[in-house]
Amino acid sequence: MPVTQPVGAMLDPADLVGKRLLVVAPHPDDESLAAGGLLATLAGRAEIWLLQVTDGDDNPWPQRILERRWRLRAGDRQRWAARRRGELTAAVGVLGIDPAHHRRLGWPDMGVGERALHLPQDSVNEFARVLGEVAPDVLVLPTLDDAHPDHSACHVLVQLALVALESSPHLLGYVVHARHDAGQSLVYKLSLDDRQQALKRRAVLCHTSQVALSRRRLLRLVGPDECYQSVDPAPAGTQAARWLLAFSPPRCLQALLQLQVLHADGSACWRFDRAPLERVGTGWQLCMPARGPVFARLTLRWRTLWIFDHWGWHGLTPAASVHEARSSKGEMT
Repeated sequence: MPVTQPVGAMLDPADLVGKRLLVVAPHPDDESLAAGGLLATLAGRAEIWLLQVTDGDDNPWPQRILERRWRLRAGDRQRWAARRRGELTAAVGVLGIDPAHHRRLGWPDMGVGERALHLPQDSVNEFARVLGEVAPDVLVLPTLDDAHPDHSACHVLVQLALVALESSPHLLGYVVHARHDAGQSLVYKLSLDDRQQALKRRAVLCHTSQVALSRRRLLRLVGPDECYQSVDPAPAGTQAARWLLAFSPPRCLQALLQLQVLHADGSACWRFDRAPLERVGTGWQLCMPARGPVFARLTLRWRTLWIFDHWGWHGLTPAASVHEARSSKGEMT
């Protein structure tokens, strides 16, 4: 398995031959953009499954331009979703995925995180149902570094579902929309020959609604290499009363932000300046008894035209409370 390879290694497709792979695609086109080369390489040599989370129906600007209409109603979005499902069918045909191995959740585009927060157990259970059915050896999924909120939310839900299933496939992460502050944690490169690049390019071009306005940007993801990160499974079963936040927003923004939390037993949301937080040095602790893994995200309290995350979801680590730290210090003295 590729997990034995050192950091910076090339991903050898021979290690995946005969394995069962599940690719998690938040939207139609992510399977081709992120993993089209891997799928083209392994077609007929591994058992490949696809989990399509949304239909990509909330993609208003290409739809407005291509359909020459400004106001988009529910029926228009349904029609656009049907178009994108058809594009995906064509793309997976190019990549050699068996239609019987395609699973679709049909969740709202730009709403994966919101659905998870409002229906946490149901959302985790839906992911767990597919993961339990497929029982993959290798799971290809978005990383937390991906700036699209649906992508990082899918990562969180996969991790929570794996904990619920007590399953531990090898995780290969991909980034389609990198944040400017994303960590450089490249682990594997998959080299693609001319034929594999051509198949990936054909699959990407099947998504005509997307390449109509973003052809050059999307085709930049078609090249001689495909890059992946090795993803650690989230630590399970940790019980703690305080969790160390991975971000510390400036005071002037705190009333404008919402702190969202997903964990093994549910979810929670607060306005940042009203959340149960405790200042520790230059950072914050979330004072919330919970069973890990725990993930948190900062976002504006209202939706804007800018869809990408600045902070994104982060896995939280247990932190000793200030009182415990002070008590420990007092005992030592």
